[in-house]
Amino acid sequence: MRRLGLDDLDLAAILLGDGLVVAIPTDTVYGLAARLDHPGALAELYVAKGRPETKPLPILVADPDEALGLLAEVPDELAALAARHWPGALTIVAGCDEELATRVHSPDQTVGIRCPDDATARALLKITGPLCVTSANRSGEPPCCSADEIIASLSCAEAIAAVLDAGRRDAEPSTVVTFRDGELTVLRRGAIVL
Repeated sequence: MRRLGLDDLDLAAILLGDGLVVAIPTDTVYGLAARLDHPGALAELYVAKGRPETKPLPILVADPDEALGLLAEVPDELAALAARHWPGALTIVAGCDEELATRVHSPDQTVGIRCPDDATARALLKITGPLCVTSANRSGEPPCCSADEIIASLSCAEAIAAVLDAGRRDAEPSTVVTFRDGELTVLRRGAIVL
């Protein structure tokens, strides 16, 4: 696993474009990232993390408009939360088309999307477009908050080509919300209190 610095955003984007998994910083913790248009990379992401394939992958985007463009329908309540908290540690779960649902392994045709409040992550996302990103850790273990932690705990995961080192990230995970049965539902409590 290569360690990349902040001057290596273009290289990180090339690795992702080549269908490889790259660990990247977000505004909460580090995540394992793969491009949506590389099914093999998405499969490798599951393997590297030991994530059950029945658990859908969330998506990070560079800006809110891009996020809303990936969703089939966004209830007004979720759109209002996104407008208030993006960029930030809020993930909204809403309906998406069948093709995207298949790519992210979503059986109920929904997807979690977030626009992070992190300059490095957003700069990379502007180059790559939306990325599937899940916390950098083995499934069931605490998320990694630094490049050193990723190298120590995931170095045996051959699928991870590099880690983009942007310093320590140590925030609570994102709050995850959806809108079902006519009301907002918090699926995971996190950094943003609703």
